[in-house]
Amino acid sequence: MKTTGSEIQSYRQMETLPSKTHKTYYDSFNPYLNHKGWDIGFKIPCKTSVVQEKSKKNHNSEVIQFVVGDKLFSVSKQLEDLIEEIKFSENLILLEEDWDCNGGLSLDKKLYFSTIDFIVLYSEHLLKSYNIVIQSPEINLCPNGSLDLSWMTDKARLLINMKINNGIISGRFYGYQKSLNENSELVKIEKEGSIDMSNFDEFLAVWMKVLV
Repeated sequence: MKTTGSEIQSYRQMETLPSKTHKTYYDSFNPYLNHKGWDIGFKIPCKTSVVQEKSKKNHNSEVIQFVVGDKLFSVSKQLEDLIEEIKFSENLILLEEDWDCNGGLSLDKKLYFSTIDFIVLYSEHLLKSYNIVIQSPEINLCPNGSLDLSWMTDKARLLINMKINNGIISGRFYGYQKSLNENSELVKIEKEGSIDMSNFDEFLAVWMKVLV
């Protein structure tokens, strides 16, 4: 997709850092996001910490309760892949400044827990409202201290970037769905925009239904 100078300038120009452990994800969004100035995060291969966990019945549906940091989460058992990703991502809040040996910023805990709340909220909504279990995203730290949520499925790609500025959390997203046009040609239907953390976005949730 060709971008104009004004489009490029509308985004922060951040250096992207590809990772061998995250190469497929990185390549799937380039060159578009690279030109747009998105800061691509990547997973840190840390040893997972011990997380307390138990299961219990709640309103006739089984949920799993687990602790990350000092916060208790309750997530439907059907979202067990998401639970495992959240557990693994806890290591990100333990990283210190310059974790990538290139000046990478540490992760703000408020940003981390707000991002986890966000993805749990939308995943639970899709499960309970549409009986859809979407894939778990990869949760990755960016060198500028922001967080990426990334999905790759056969039908769609989605990247959500969360950041914090003066205590205020904001997000933006870019994604596309694959579809056949009237000539039976495979095309990408793109969507991008900002995320209002103070309001639930049903339109975004409906778009996310394809992430299965």
